[in-house]
Amino acid sequence: MFSFFRRYDTDSPYADPARLQGLIAGDEPGLLVDVRTVEEYASGHIPGALSIPVAEIQVRPPAAAPDDLIVVYCHSGARSTSAKKILTLSGFTNVVNFGAIKRWTGDLAFGEAVS
Repeated sequence: MFSFFRRYDTDSPYADPARLQGLIAGDEPGLLVDVRTVEEYASGHIPGALSIPVAEIQVRPPAAAPDDLIVVYCHSGARSTSAKKILTLSGFTNVVNFGAIKRWTGDLAFGEAVS
């Protein structure tokens, strides 16, 4: 039998695209991190997101305090799941996996990576 699961944190309000709008607008403190490749980021990302590919996140984590909110996302939710685990093991205590970028209901931004 196959087991299907959601690749995002259903228990966090930041898994809701509408709530993420407040973070993006700067109304709420925290960082939004796109953990896809730099090329994927440039082809369309959630506005305000930093680009830190999952392959680099352990050696180049976001500039945040250990208890700051960090919301991660990727293409399907698999890499953001890995990124959340890496950040948690690195001492970050408030990491939320938004999951797949396709869950985002707003417009995308395009252009070079911001890290």
